[in-house]
Amino acid sequence: QRKNNLLLCRKESENNLKGENAMKLDREKLEFAKARACMSQKDLEEAGIPKGTLCRAMSQNIRPKTAGKIAKALGVDVTEIIED
Repeated sequence: QRKNNLLLCRKESENNLKGENAMKLDREKLEFAKARACMSQKDLEEAGIPKGTLCRAMSQNIRPKTAGKIAKALGVDVTEIIED
């Protein structure tokens, strides 16, 4: 199952969102935010963030609304989890 998810992530990353509204999550910042919130990926899924969305967010640009939803689930400002 995990191997299939990784293949799906790679395929989806080929369709990168481009443009001035695109945001890129900082993996390290996201991991720190998850640790501070004592949340795992499963906890984020239970908070309403689909697994596929989390996968895409780690490998490609995402919409500001999506970054906002992830930040809200973690209880942080979106600027705390995006690349500088």
